[in-house]
Amino acid sequence: MVGKEKFKSEENADGSDNGTQYNSGALIYGSVIGNPISNIVGITLKNVTLDGIRVTGVEKDNGITYAPLLINRIAKAAKLTVDNLSTCDKYMTGEGNNQETAYAATSLVGSVGDKTASKLTLSFSNIALDGRVAEDSEKSTSVWNNRTEQVEYHTTHTIFTRAILMEYFMYSSDGSGTYNFNSTDNKVTYGVELTNTGTIGRNPDKQYHIQVGAGEVGRYVILPGDPKRCAKIAAYFDDARLVADSREYVTYTGYLDGVKVSVTSTGIGGPSASIAMEELVKCGADTFIRVGTCGGVQLDVKSGDVVVASGAIRMEGTSKEYAPIEFPAIADLDITNALRASARELGKTCHVGVVQCKDAFYGQHSPEAMPVSYELLNKWEAWKRLGCLASEMESAALFIVASTLHVRCGSVFLVMANQEREKQGLPNPVAHDTDMAIRVAIESIRKLIMEDAAQV
Repeated sequence: MVGKEKFKSEENADGSDNGTQYNSGALIYGSVIGNPISNIVGITLKNVTLDGIRVTGVEKDNGITYAPLLINRIAKAAKLTVDNLSTCDKYMTGEGNNQETAYAATSLVGSVGDKTASKLTLSFSNIALDGRVAEDSEKSTSVWNNRTEQVEYHTTHTIFTRAILMEYFMYSSDGSGTYNFNSTDNKVTYGVELTNTGTIGRNPDKQYHIQVGAGEVGRYVILPGDPKRCAKIAAYFDDARLVADSREYVTYTGYLDGVKVSVTSTGIGGPSASIAMEELVKCGADTFIRVGTCGGVQLDVKSGDVVVASGAIRMEGTSKEYAPIEFPAIADLDITNALRASARELGKTCHVGVVQCKDAFYGQHSPEAMPVSYELLNKWEAWKRLGCLASEMESAALFIVASTLHVRCGSVFLVMANQEREKQGLPNPVAHDTDMAIRVAIESIRKLIMEDAAQV
């Protein structure tokens, strides 16, 4: 048991001067400070089992407990390698047998870096630190981080109240910092994300927005808008794992028929969708299927139907920064054919044709309220007369970006509702279940995998 002291430091973890820095840590009580020019400090922890060691919590001035378990602080110019770290199943923080006065460690490592730090490298692999169970589970153990407040985690193994691996990871904008976490299939692992860490700086080996690196995704990627749909889609994969969760971009990677495939959410609209495709291509992807929802335009495009986009009207802004407006936004023919065939095989009513893409959702649904209502209403009428099937927000940008990058892209949608049917007083229920559109995309990727393999 160590901790519960403080000292004055000229360089605190948050970049402030002459503040109070708290000491903790069972292995390193103070700070690890190297010289960025002449001396990079190296620390390697390998094949370590934590068996009951703990630190007492220190309450900061803001009432937050600070109690890193192994290393108090890593300041700068340091390389930390942790490989094969696990815990005894009897591990528990506490004051004797009285668990109501137990202190839980806040993280494995404390603060890492600050606003001026550079030359920081952290690598974690084969980590099995946290075996959380449900709060109402008979196996759960309630642990307290001070004498009055119960922590939110319940565990049969180790306890960390704020972050699994580190309090936070920070380095200067002109410095260098790398954070890697390699998960394993045979251990209970946490730590892909930095939970509540206030991280500044990103892994330079990862794409800036999606935080995915080369080789972490398959060549085939499904692109939903909603991040919450990613886990639902990944459930159709074999051996799916979470690769990254950054901003609106959530990525899972798994396998279909033995081939690596991925799903990455794009958020709403062309700007964020274009970023996702740009960065995924840099990671090795070359075949994309956009899955989402749309609103029907033609009267025969009904709620619950499936729409496959063969092309898109470029009534948005993103694509104009890639190609002249005269260049058409067209889906890849092989993907379009695979989507249509899959929808028919699944027995779903499927419409194939042009969709309209906009940037403003309410420009479609409340055009009369907009100062440019004259343009919105007139063009909507034109799209109807030209046979436009549905309206959505991403395909035009994705098709144009795909043409720019010379990759393949297609789109399939669930029709949620049809405002034109509503205007005509026709039945128009609202459909929310995107599973059928997802299944169409999954089966289409299986077809593309077979077709691509036959061409090799």
